[in-house]
Amino acid sequence: MRRVVTFHYTLRDPAGQVVDTSAGGEPIAFLEGAGEIIPGLDTRLRAAATGDKLRVLVPAAEAYGERDPAQVQRVQRALLPVAGTLEVGAQFQAGEDRAAPVVTVVAIDGDRMRAGLGVNNRPPDRPEAAIGPSYTRRSWTLAW
Repeated sequence: MRRVVTFHYTLRDPAGQVVDTSAGGEPIAFLEGAGEIIPGLDTRLRAAATGDKLRVLVPAAEAYGERDPAQVQRVQRALLPVAGTLEVGAQFQAGEDRAAPVVTVVAIDGDRMRAGLGVNNRPPDRPEAAIGPSYTRRSWTLAW
């Protein structure tokens, strides 16, 4: 029979820094096996008894999944729903809907739009043509 489990937690990153905690707030409540928390934590808490204190390590494959480079997208800055300056590590919700993904800025590319392309500044059909102003692109690589 499934149990309703409540627990307090402290989530740490691989360096031991606290990322999130329920300390000082309400405990988390979930129904075992209902998919309400990450699978690896659900599985490990099933063996716990009331009052147990556990230290649990959940590998990525049993938590939020392995990193998937296909999920990283290049997005023009003008299309991002965030005012102000963005820096690597900044996080924001990608829309107004509660289900919109939270994205993290993982790289900033301030390179010119045509960087890496050769330029012929004297096209044969218009020998007097000059190169116009450069167009800049500011793209952020996001992961979610």
